[in-house]
Amino acid sequence: MNITDKELSSNTVSQYGWNLGEFNHSTPFTSHFIYITDYHKDNTWMISLSQEDFNTTKISTSLSLDACVSMLGKILKKNV
Repeated sequence: MNITDKELSSNTVSQYGWNLGEFNHSTPFTSHFIYITDYHKDNTWMISLSQEDFNTTKISTSLSLDACVSMLGKILKKNV
């Protein structure tokens, strides 16, 4: 049996109710996945970051947690 990373990823996430659809750039073998839940709207999003980008990104400590959450909220609001 010759299964690709994409097929394995799609089968795995579909068991938990997710659908990769046309999402082709990421697999559990090459990425970190972050789940964000909006408890007010009862929605959950899955965001992927490549392991390489995650490991090489410089984290800025000059932003407060409140500022980060606010920016993330604005991004999510645009995409919903």
